[in-house]
Amino acid sequence: MSEVKQKKALKNIGKYRTEQQALESVKYSPSYAKSGLIKRTKSWQNLIQKYLPDNKLLKVHQEGLEATKQQGVGGMAIGLKNGEVESMGHTDINIPDYPTRHKYLETAYKIKGKFPKENSVGVAVQFNFKEDKEKYAI
Repeated sequence: MSEVKQKKALKNIGKYRTEQQALESVKYSPSYAKSGLIKRTKSWQNLIQKYLPDNKLLKVHQEGLEATKQQGVGGMAIGLKNGEVESMGHTDINIPDYPTRHKYLETAYKIKGKFPKENSVGVAVQFNFKEDKEKYAI
């Protein structure tokens, strides 16, 4: 496997929706791209560690968890002197970007293994306090 090809594929991972698409974009065969070997091959792991080190990922992840978005721009007087406007400017109103924060939070839970696996089935339980209180000695 060409290290140059691997580097190009790693750079493309951010451009495509899936790892498979990134691999196919640099002419890996569809069967190889689909195989998941990128996660198990030592040469891939070395490149991933080199180009996507944990400290860099953690820094970006922390930024994502604190993401904000611009709510609006409003003009306002910055400086007044003797009732006259001396200088003008604008303010940026930034508010928490909850949808973006949620994506980063969800990713963190997945990494830590605290997020339900895809296709897992949850079980809903209904508890009637009046009727079941004595039964379950609550």
